[in-house]
Amino acid sequence: MAKIDLIISDIRQRIRGARYQPGDMIPTQKELAAELGVSVVTIGQALRYLQEEGILASTRGKGTIVKALPNPSGEELSAYGLLITTANIHDPILARPMAALQKACTAHGYELRIHPCGNVKVSRKQLSAWAEGVKAFFVLGATQPEFAQRLKALGKPVIFYGETYREPCPPWAGQVSVSIEVIALMSLQHLINMGHRHILLVRSKGSSYLESLGNAFNHAAGQLGISDALQQFMVSLDTNGEELVDALRGEFAQTTAVVIDGGMRASRIYMTLVRNGISIPDQLSLMAINGVNRDLLITPDLTRIESLDFHLGEQLLRVATEMLENGIVIRERLVPYLIPGKTCRQIGR
Repeated sequence: MAKIDLIISDIRQRIRGARYQPGDMIPTQKELAAELGVSVVTIGQALRYLQEEGILASTRGKGTIVKALPNPSGEELSAYGLLITTANIHDPILARPMAALQKACTAHGYELRIHPCGNVKVSRKQLSAWAEGVKAFFVLGATQPEFAQRLKALGKPVIFYGETYREPCPPWAGQVSVSIEVIALMSLQHLINMGHRHILLVRSKGSSYLESLGNAFNHAAGQLGISDALQQFMVSLDTNGEELVDALRGEFAQTTAVVIDGGMRASRIYMTLVRNGISIPDQLSLMAINGVNRDLLITPDLTRIESLDFHLGEQLLRVATEMLENGIVIRERLVPYLIPGKTCRQIGR
């Protein structure tokens, strides 16, 4: 974490903890530098930043005083912030969690403020402006360590959805993601509810993840009592779907629903099936999951699990509420959709 961010966060915590009260004079820059083990220059930069926020004020010839609390008790916290840290905010993989969170916030009377960050470096000043009136931040997409630490310095709960690709989720932040096992359960339950009893899981060869995906679906089928309804078909990673067409006309002719690992270019397979006269969804239901991000891939042409949306949004809000009330860090590995009460949680203060 950058030294200046540490200083900013430390001073905020001192004010929140009533060590420094509004109107109090804080130690001199030299005293703070000696206490915190940093240079006077770094202390000066941190104090100027907090002055720009309106938390501190400089008095000529006297020093620096506390002007206001970082989060005044009377401040109206009526919104949540959603930061999109991917270049393409229209990525279909983001559409479901965005819609889910929007729906849950609306249901509870909160505004959801969406801020596309892309790959642009967001300044501390910009983040502070976005934080006004916001209870907590949700982050969708890859997160650089420097950006994550700037979020921490704001003193608001931060919840990451899914995996942070370049770095593990910071130990101070909350995280909600969907496990392979729950995706398998949700997918099969959804297809059963649609009336399917001949389901084919299509997965590519040569990956430990894809082997675990197959095992997860087999286990889910056993839990749901439909082991006889699920079969698996192996294809090459760069398949265009031609071998699947042959299989559906031969060995798996009774299949009414196909589940595809999204990493195999599901849209391309879809086009191959349609081009070969297989009507979707009239003749065959097609569902794709994105294995890399442990998520459901949504495209207009693929079956979507609508009922997951609200549960996911509620889960994200619940994690934020627990962090606000108890100051705990939460890792939610499962969304309690089919198996309520059996979510795997790791909680640390």
